[in-house]
Amino acid sequence: MIIYKNGNTVLDFACTLVGGPTALAGLVNASPQAVWNWRKRGYPPAEKCMLIEQATLGSVTCEQLRPDVFNQ
Repeated sequence: MIIYKNGNTVLDFACTLVGGPTALAGLVNASPQAVWNWRKRGYPPAEKCMLIEQATLGSVTCEQLRPDVFNQ
């Protein structure tokens, strides 16, 4: 998990880029509660990473979101 100097995670950054957690939820076909849970945990499920990458137009990558899965 990538954590920026301000304490935010890369998932927080993705939310900011698209207009917030509710907006991200709509873009990746998830509930706002699910996105909140991902943010609390620090990462999304691997199957949502590509959708997040697409929603952020590549500004947030699968490798950044889940290095444990995509940097192998």
